[in-house]
Amino acid sequence: MANRNHVIVLEKGVEAWNRWREANATTLPDLKKAVMRHAELFKASFAKAHLEGADLQGAFLFRADLREANLRKANLQGADLFQADLRGANLEQAVLRKADLLDALLDGANLRGVHLDGAYLRGAMLLEAVLEDSDLSWADLSQTDLRQADLRKARLWMVNLCGANLEEADLRQADLSEAVLTGARLIGADLRGAAFRNTTLKDADLRKADLLGARDLTTEQLTLVHNLYMAKLDPELMAQLNDLNPQLFNESEEEG
Repeated sequence: MANRNHVIVLEKGVEAWNRWREANATTLPDLKKAVMRHAELFKASFAKAHLEGADLQGAFLFRADLREANLRKANLQGADLFQADLRGANLEQAVLRKADLLDALLDGANLRGVHLDGAYLRGAMLLEAVLEDSDLSWADLSQTDLRQADLRKARLWMVNLCGANLEEADLRQADLSEAVLTGARLIGADLRGAAFRNTTLKDADLRKADLLGARDLTTEQLTLVHNLYMAKLDPELMAQLNDLNPQLFNESEEEG
C-alpha cells in the first residue's frame, strides 16, 4: 500500500509535490495502489516512483516525468500522457486502453503484456521498448519510432502503423491482421511467423526483412510494397514475385 505521508504531500498539489521531491531527492515515492482517478498531475515529478497497481484512470499526466517509474499493473485507462516521459519505465501488464500518448517518450520501457488497445500513440518514441505479448488492437501508432522494439506475439489487429519506423524490430508471431502499414519502414525486421490477414503493406520498405513462415501473406499484398531487396521469403512466394515483379528485389537508390 502507498505511504500515507507521500499521499498527503501529493494531495497538496503538483507544485508542493515537486518541491518536496527536490528537497528529498534520495527518497523514492511510494504510491503503490494509490487511487488518483482523474487527478490533475500536469508536469508532476514521478521519476523512479513506486506506482505499482496505482489507479490513475483518466488522470491528467501531460508532460509528467515518469522516467524509470514502476507502473506495473497500474490502471491508466483513458489517461492523458501527452508528451509524458516514460523512458525506462516498467509498465508490465498495465492498462492503458484509450490512453493519449501522443509524442510520449517510451524508449527502453517495459510494456510486456500491456493493454494499449485503442490508445493514441502517434509520434511516440518506443526505441528498444519491450512490447512482447502486448495488446495494441485498434491503436494509432502512426509515425512512431519502434526501432529494435520487441513486439513478439503482440496483438496488432487493425493497428495504424502508417509511416512508423520498425527497423530491426522483432515481430515474430505478431498478429498484424487488418493492420495498415502504409509507408512503414521494416528494414531488417524479424517477421517470422507473423500473421498478415488483410494487412495493408502499400509502400512499406521490407528490405532485409525476414518473412519466412509468415501467415496469410499474399503476392497481392507484396506487389504493393516499396522494396524487398535481400528480404527472406518462403520459396513459393519468392518465385511468384520474381515472375510478377522482379524489380522489387533490386537494390534501391537508398540502399546504394
